[in-house]
Amino acid sequence: MSGRWSGAYEYFDPERPPAPFCATLVEEGGVVAGRVEEPNGFYLGGPDQLHARLHGERDGNVICFSKTYEVDGLIFRLVHYRGEADATLSRIEGRWWILGPGGSSGTFEMARVADTLDTSSSRSAGAT
Repeated sequence: MSGRWSGAYEYFDPERPPAPFCATLVEEGGVVAGRVEEPNGFYLGGPDQLHARLHGERDGNVICFSKTYEVDGLIFRLVHYRGEADATLSRIEGRWWILGPGGSSGTFEMARVADTLDTSSSRSAGAT
């Protein structure tokens, strides 16, 4: 899973447009961590680009992670993701959700940027 990824998440609300993002993931022993950058589509008065940390795990082709946004040194909005990767670990599709009052949910998809293929992750996909 290690490498650069590009994708988008969508809300179940048809009035909200898809939100593109770029992610850099590092996987070690089934633990996945990384950073995400995306245009600010919801934080009024915030910066043009939002940055978030990502932490989770992969078991075979299933990946689960949480994304936490960081703005001006503050950490907010925990978003949960669960997706399934294809056999080559180059594409992931799944769902995301935010718990609690005002929570939201939707779908996401992401694809590995071709020049960052980590063959060690591809070979070990069935081993975890």
